[in-house]
Amino acid sequence: MPTRIRLLTFLAGFAFVVAFPVCLRAEDKPAKPAKPISLTLEGDVDAELAPVAGQLTTLFYQGYPKLLARFESPVKPAPRAIRIVFVKGLRVPAQCSEDKIEVSTEWLIKHPKDVALLTHELTHAVQQYPGDSGPGWLTECRIRSLGVPFRRSA
Repeated sequence: MPTRIRLLTFLAGFAFVVAFPVCLRAEDKPAKPAKPISLTLEGDVDAELAPVAGQLTTLFYQGYPKLLARFESPVKPAPRAIRIVFVKGLRVPAQCSEDKIEVSTEWLIKHPKDVALLTHELTHAVQQYPGDSGPGWLTECRIRSLGVPFRRSA
């Protein structure tokens, strides 16, 4: 195994060992944010997507308060009003910018159980990375940017 891949494997394993117990402690803190939160759904939600939209709504109200309690910066508060916009033709499953999360309708139709993508995008909303915060591949854990082949299991 090349040295570069071994180093990346070690770093990924180390990050998991360090971060995983911290994530488990998120429930130790109170789950209520200082200010009320709200969710708005926008875009075309037909009968096929309605159950998924309902699951995303439930996940938002269950998970976002915990993310706020655990990761919100006291210096830069996270948005309290979040918009989920269902978008046709989006080239990624989902993306976040400030208080808006765009979700691919095609992705949700093909993968209706992948509602955890919302937790990932809500984490970005809480973290509010500035534009000069470093390489995007690091935030997204995309090792492909380093030239290391990445294969997702089917």
